[in-house]
Amino acid sequence: MSLTGLPGRARRLPFVWIMGGLLLALAGLLLLRSAVDGGFGASSETPGATTSISPPPASTRTPEPAASLVAPPPCSFEDRPTARSAYEDWAVTLLDTTFRLDREYAPPDLAAAELAGFASGFLVRELLVEDLASLRAAAERSGNPVALIAAYRTYEEQSQLFELREAQLGHEVALRRVARPGHSEHQLGTAVDFKTPGAADVTAAWASTPQGRWMEANAHRFGFVESYPSGQEALTCYAYEPWHYRYVGREFASAVQASGLTLREYLWHWQETGSPP
Repeated sequence: MSLTGLPGRARRLPFVWIMGGLLLALAGLLLLRSAVDGGFGASSETPGATTSISPPPASTRTPEPAASLVAPPPCSFEDRPTARSAYEDWAVTLLDTTFRLDREYAPPDLAAAELAGFASGFLVRELLVEDLASLRAAAERSGNPVALIAAYRTYEEQSQLFELREAQLGHEVALRRVARPGHSEHQLGTAVDFKTPGAADVTAAWASTPQGRWMEANAHRFGFVESYPSGQEALTCYAYEPWHYRYVGREFASAVQASGLTLREYLWHWQETGSPP
């Protein structure tokens, strides 16, 4: 049938269909081009560019404070029994110008320092003999041999020494140079005084000798701590004694060394809290 014979509205329908088909075809072409250029949902960023990632927000939780050191008070000369005086507490027994041992304190396991390779006449607790021998051997291998000048002292021997120094130096000076009886680490049987072999005595100048320098650098490796280091007199309450070392065991000595504290500070905190700083 000829289109010219249809009503006007009917003649317009094919035109609408044609236009609709053209629009659909155009839309298809646009979609195809989009897929070729980058795919559906492709990023508009420059290829190869690094995407900046913002860090997560910092936590707002307040961190737990570190445990505070319970520091010893200023030096004072008192006469109070130390809190940890059992023989098995040898490593943590605090002795200073305030705290002391009883007159009767005498370790039951005293042994001759000869067992560690040193000269006769000195006693130490048996528990440190092996490490003392290792220290002596290491010092000798390094070319810096050491000898002993003092080790265990009884309460009575310390009393005699203090009285002698008091007569020589006066009471006030003696208090800083020699421990009063009961307050000396030598009574524990774990403190030893070192010297250069052949020397009659030892002074603060020993710190500058090869042996003194070696001891300062290495003693902690064998369980010994320098009790009265240089420049710490206000904390140790005693004059500098580079020759005086106390045995506390290898692990303990390394912990004290790493802490940067004096032995008195370390043990005071332990006595007050029951744990290391």
